[in-house]
Amino acid sequence: MALDILKSRTFFSVVALYWLILCPFNSCGRIVVGDSSGHQSLNRQVDVTQAETMLDLLRSSVCGQADPHLIESVLNAHGTALIISQQNISRTVTREQYRTLLLALSCDQLPEIAPVDASERARRGVEGLRKDVWSALRWGRTNTTLLAERIEEIKRLDLSRKAVALATQFLPETVKLSPDLYVVLGGRAGAAAPEDHEIYFDVLATSYRTANGTLQYPAPAQIVEYFAHEIHHIGLSQIINRTRRHLRLNNQEQRAFDFVTALVMEGSASYLINGHRSLEVMRRDLQFTENLKKGDELLKLTEQILKSVLESNLEGEAYEKATTPFLGSGWHCVGAIMLETIDKSGGLRMVMEILRDPRKLFRAYDRAIAKLKLTPRQKSFDKALAKRISSLGIVD
Repeated sequence: MALDILKSRTFFSVVALYWLILCPFNSCGRIVVGDSSGHQSLNRQVDVTQAETMLDLLRSSVCGQADPHLIESVLNAHGTALIISQQNISRTVTREQYRTLLLALSCDQLPEIAPVDASERARRGVEGLRKDVWSALRWGRTNTTLLAERIEEIKRLDLSRKAVALATQFLPETVKLSPDLYVVLGGRAGAAAPEDHEIYFDVLATSYRTANGTLQYPAPAQIVEYFAHEIHHIGLSQIINRTRRHLRLNNQEQRAFDFVTALVMEGSASYLINGHRSLEVMRRDLQFTENLKKGDELLKLTEQILKSVLESNLEGEAYEKATTPFLGSGWHCVGAIMLETIDKSGGLRMVMEILRDPRKLFRAYDRAIAKLKLTPRQKSFDKALAKRISSLGIVD
């Protein structure tokens, strides 16, 4: 459900998405903004190669030492490259570190993994491998039958056609979408789009969190929403990049534009697709619940970070640490809160204007608060900051 679209594109998204949807998608009564007619015949197969290879490795590790040939097969699978790439959006994780986890699958003790350097990203990388990936892999060893059933269920779904059609409904313009879809095991995120046109759903990460009671495993229609969320990122990134190419951004403005873009991308996909244009739906999703409760705090932090970026040139390690509260679903929730307010005031077409140009987000949000008379329950942003954001990259 972060992160996430991605650093591999020309703008910033640190979130790997590991969200689940509690309510199935229903398009009745919605405004169709995009044109999905060109995608009706799209029915491409989902690649499950990595998932099935990892499943074999998990089974073999129960009987003794993990098969080294299977370990190499897993490491060489493209799905594993996507998993590692996703973790490197907001962390630093290497193939060798991941190999260390796989080699120790038969051991009860967590293997020693050293950070690649002293940076915050490297620290996060090791933390994620230890707390999330290792725990899920160990759980997976004793739940291979369940994982196999869930992989087979996904193979029977018409994912590509349905997910593309759903994502396209909430894009402001028609764009070419031809994603490659993967099912994997062994990452941190439940779903992510770490590379251009490549999206994965992690059955193991999602199943493990379900077993821990932090998520509800998605029904087939909700798995479609997983992929639609990520496909929406791919389409929206093309549109936002068109806007960006016309701007002349200095380093500080570029960082601010990236920050705002992350809010718009994650907020729009979460609110429009997963939340069904309702924060109440999102609040029932355990991946969003806590950060939505902290909405006021995160909105205030958003203003502070943007001021620091533009006025004090916040960057590097200081920027990484300042944005840590947005990891997980922070970007999603702040963006969704703002877009819902704009939606209530100006409707979906006003939301689409924000999606075309994220710089409009803050002024539109302030106007919506004034129109809806939400103050003091929701505080507007500093007017000077909102104006400056709206004019990023414009040379007098």
